[in-house]
Amino acid sequence: MLDEISVEAILKTVKRSIPNRNELLADAYRYHACSLKSYLMRTVDEADAEDLMHDVYLRMASHADLGMIDNMKAFMFTTATNLLRDRWRRANARYAPTLVNFEELNLFAGASDPAEVAGWRESLDLVQTEMGRLPTKSRRAFELNRMGGYSYALTADLMSVSVSMIEKHISLTLGRLRAVL
Repeated sequence: MLDEISVEAILKTVKRSIPNRNELLADAYRYHACSLKSYLMRTVDEADAEDLMHDVYLRMASHADLGMIDNMKAFMFTTATNLLRDRWRRANARYAPTLVNFEELNLFAGASDPAEVAGWRESLDLVQTEMGRLPTKSRRAFELNRMGGYSYALTADLMSVSVSMIEKHISLTLGRLRAVL
């Protein structure tokens, strides 16, 4: 049987032989930063490559079992590849069809009939009232995308949500606006 002193000595020896997180991250950067940056610059410019490298290191730093990774270089390159894919997906997200084209709602152009003008004003009031009733995130997504002209991907980035969440917000908003018109 091992006495308490020898167990403590063994634990101290083992702890000293396992590098800490900061050492692992520093070593990963020291040994793989140049090759990782070169790899990323095959598809993006230098500034974006540096941003992506930063994201790779953030993911590594937040990894619960960093010390358990056998091949740090493979982990870094796989993470970088996944980040590039995510970026590409966001940039190339499909747009939902525009069901309400606000550009064609030139409310007063050529409207000489007072009844027509009153009808347009009533429609505008209904839209404004319904917009005020929308959940804040749905209204913000709609304003950024449909009124501000931002893509779904950019709207998602600005709101820190997924593109599919933006699609859901826009769909909800359009459905409610169609219902009041």
